[in-house]
Amino acid sequence: MTITLISKAQFDTITEIQKKHSILTYQNTGYDNFDKSKMTEDDKTAFNEVQAILAVAIGGFSRLQNFKLSGKTKEIEIRFQYNYSYDTNDGGLPFIGVGYTRLTELLNGFEGASEEPDGRSVDLN
Repeated sequence: MTITLISKAQFDTITEIQKKHSILTYQNTGYDNFDKSKMTEDDKTAFNEVQAILAVAIGGFSRLQNFKLSGKTKEIEIRFQYNYSYDTNDGGLPFIGVGYTRLTELLNGFEGASEEPDGRSVDLN
């Protein structure tokens, strides 16, 4: 998976959306999801704004599922669907599956990841 790091402004936007739109934060267990039929028009607009940021940042991004707060630290995590074979050049069929990342990782990068020459992209392969 290739990640293009987000800007501080994008990080702040996502953080504010997560705080303001509590329906988007869901502590899922397994494959369950929050009830999207309860989203207001404002929630839907915010959801789409986050999706637009993630679509540029996450190679093969398909859709946002929800925010989740990590265990003890309550750090914001993002649960999303993406194409696992997006970065492979093997001509195989796409496989869409779940991914999780901490919001801070989209801003600061991942420990042990290789950085691309532009300094903003990380390759997790």
